Amino acid sequence: MGYLTKYGTLWGNFPSFAGRTFWVGPGSSTVTTTIVDGRTVTMSDNNDGLSPERPLATITQALTNATASAQDAIVLMPGTHNASTQTGQTAAAALAFSKAGVTVIGLPYDPGYSRFGQRPQAIITSAAATVPAVVTAADVTFLNVGFLAPTGQSAMTYVLASNRLTVRGCHFDLTVGGASTAGMTATATLAPTDLLVEDCIFDVDNTGTSGSFALNVGAAKRFLVKGCRFRFSAQG
Repeated sequence: MGYLTKYGTLWGNFPSFAGRTFWVGPGSSTVTTTIVDGRTVTMSDNNDGLSPERPLATITQALTNATASAQDAIVLMPGTHNASTQTGQTAAAALAFSKAGVTVIGLPYDPGYSRFGQRPQAIITSAAATVPAVVTAADVTFLNVGFLAPTGQSAMTYVLASNRLTVRGCHFDLTVGGASTAGMTATATLAPTDLLVEDCIFDVDNTGTSGSFALNVGAAKRFLVKGCRFRFSAQG
């Protein structure tokens, strides 16, 4: 739900969805406030999250509040959304995107200028030894989201049930290096259908130990990879 600011502009309007829009701040057990329209607002999982002035503190709570297959959207406010430090999460927990039909959106940025330091405004990451995002439901979409992979982990994994997974305009930072640091990785040889990865950037550190796959589609069926760029540190 958008609202009219004191400047006469609309804040909170994103591409139209039939479902609800939940706003999530980069909250944690120690970070509880953020700035919206020049005002300090409290991030809390006790908020309804339906306005940027009442943001939730965790993606986990937004996924709990969302309704599967109802075209609900989760908007990630600027900052680092750490799967391992969110309130109510354990240190070893990944973010499980287990609600079908949910769209996860970061605020707009220009991926064309990523080589000059432009990055998505919202980053999903986790502590060492934890995969930040695990997609286990169908029809999940990510738009304008950054993923920072910890050393030796994939930034995102997906499974057989992740049919019609769409990842568009996202950035995968794999520059922590390590032989097994990866981007998007299919679990084993599972075969989700209709995978779409479009206009994404994969930054890989290959100056030392050989890296893992930036994008591993596994045994996915009818997949399309379009307009993506794969950059290696040793090549500038």
